[in-house]
Amino acid sequence: MGFSYHNNDVSILNRGLGISGHLQRTGSAVTPGQDPNNNLGAPVFEINASSNLRFVVGRHGSSGPATYFNQLCPASKNTFGHTAGDLNFAVRGDLYLTLAIDVTDDMVEIVIPDICLAQGHSGTSNNWWFGAVNGEYLGNNEVRCKGTITDDDNNIVEATFLRGGNPVNQVNITTARKIPLS
Repeated sequence: MGFSYHNNDVSILNRGLGISGHLQRTGSAVTPGQDPNNNLGAPVFEINASSNLRFVVGRHGSSGPATYFNQLCPASKNTFGHTAGDLNFAVRGDLYLTLAIDVTDDMVEIVIPDICLAQGHSGTSNNWWFGAVNGEYLGNNEVRCKGTITDDDNNIVEATFLRGGNPVNQVNITTARKIPLS
């Protein structure tokens, strides 16, 4: 198995618009020999000005990252509604996003805990997987996740993520709304 580092970018968009934020990593898995510098061990991955999260690791699929992803985000908790085969790597963490929620222009910071991003290979491209430990598969390549507004203890946020039927390196937030606590 050969090795070289690659910039592996996945875009996170809110209704087609760029957003800011970061992923606070809580765990990861990579095919052995594909990250000798332990880049996936970084505690935080920033969303850059192009709305991308970048993971600098090698690309060789294996069952280890797939097992890691599938245990955390089985078919009922990922956008594809089935388990992953071999994956290059998988990252778990809390996703902090600054975006407009509901249909207002009010910008808020939200956190969606325990999301998982993973990269595999399909045909001639490296495709991305998205799931969440607390996610709920809705069909049509969407998962609904719950999180919180970071400075508001009286609301939770429900966000729907789409990965599939869009570019292979893109995750779209199709809805994000406040849900008042009862």
